[in-house]
Amino acid sequence: MSNAKRMGDLNEFSEMVTKLTDSEMLSAAEGIMNDLAAISNLKQKIGLIEDGLHDGKRAAFYFFTMNLTDDEITLAAQTVKGRIRFLAEKAQREADANPVESEE
Repeated sequence: MSNAKRMGDLNEFSEMVTKLTDSEMLSAAEGIMNDLAAISNLKQKIGLIEDGLHDGKRAAFYFFTMNLTDDEITLAAQTVKGRIRFLAEKAQREADANPVESEE
């Protein structure tokens, strides 16, 4: 959409709002503007998140995860969390089994 068309739409909207005397209609206009602003903010946040999906070490997993369904994502996340927990517990058991002698 060209800038001229957008400015025309904005001017037309502003003229319509200026002519309104019905508070309920103005509240509806305010509500839609708030919703559109919220959607715009969410799209920006989504863009930032999507841009970071293939950064650094994440890139190794991006190809395998990009087509997962919501249910598969949930299951995969649980699998990863379980593996992290297992490795942390294993490291703790090894640390407990081999305590470092304190220097005195």
